[in-house]
Amino acid sequence: MLVINCMLARGEQRQRYEINTGKVHSVGITGASGCGKTSLIRILAGFEPRAVGRVEVAGRCLQDSQQGVFVPPENRRAGVVCQDSCLFPHLNVLKNISFGNKQANPALLSELISVLELENLLTRKPHLLSGGEQRRVAIARAIYSEPDFLLFDEPLTGIDMRLKKKILDYLRRLQQGGVSLVYVSHISDELNILCETQVCVEQTSISASTSALLECGIS
Repeated sequence: MLVINCMLARGEQRQRYEINTGKVHSVGITGASGCGKTSLIRILAGFEPRAVGRVEVAGRCLQDSQQGVFVPPENRRAGVVCQDSCLFPHLNVLKNISFGNKQANPALLSELISVLELENLLTRKPHLLSGGEQRRVAIARAIYSEPDFLLFDEPLTGIDMRLKKKILDYLRRLQQGGVSLVYVSHISDELNILCETQVCVEQTSISASTSALLECGIS
């Protein structure tokens, strides 16, 4: 699913990513705080134009600096959930969700509102939502865009266990329907439920492949 060989430089800091996960449909990203997990999600989403190298997701080349290839974020067909949710402050919940899909899909919209239990929040603006409620809206928006792959960065923070289990079950069903997933979390139970393989991010670099991870006891 992921083939990445790139470098991201920020001032004097340089983060190298070398990942080949093989033919899987779901990848978990774990590691200590501040080690580069969110930067990896941003690279995959196309939010880090300073990254140099090659990035492939699900067999599709999204960036190849040597060949002058850089697919812009809006053309990557990725559903992204950032840690801070990134909702549009001037739009209510329903309009935030609907923004992700210009072609209405009433059945999917209704399904997401039900699964994520958003029925009573649809007319509220983001500043009236708790952190967990904002993340539920962000999840709905990402999925409603009907993407080829999902990029989730700690999406279930602040969500209670009952609803968290419901969302995890739903994400598994999406995977069975062919949607690929890259999922960042420090919660091992979430990663074990959703992910076929896991990449452990280190402070100074990332270098991983499916076989290497399996030898280390991570699967």
